[in-house]
Amino acid sequence: MIATAHAAARKALVAKLGFAAGQVVQEFGYDHDVDDDFRLAIEELCGSELEEEDYADVADAVVLWWREDDGDLADALVDGLTNLTEGGFIVLLTPKAGAWGTSMPATSRRRL
Repeated sequence: MIATAHAAARKALVAKLGFAAGQVVQEFGYDHDVDDDFRLAIEELCGSELEEEDYADVADAVVLWWREDDGDLADALVDGLTNLTEGGFIVLLTPKAGAWGTSMPATSRRRL
């Protein structure tokens, strides 16, 4: 029962972020520390697996997992825009405060 409630809450969060059935979602920054339940909720709602970084067709949305040591965030965001359709969106996900790879607030506020 608890697992079902958590799954429903994740699905509601994914929908609130703007994901919808039939969308193609490209993922950048996949690594061992991503939230697999969140990824699964996106796939279930959209109806297909997330596309990898080398996907070369049009995407409706981008999921960008970001850690402080990943390099230049502006470059990563531009990469995310490459295949994004007009009206598409990017969801930027970072580790929670205190976790390995957390971006410092000064870094996060950098103007693009």
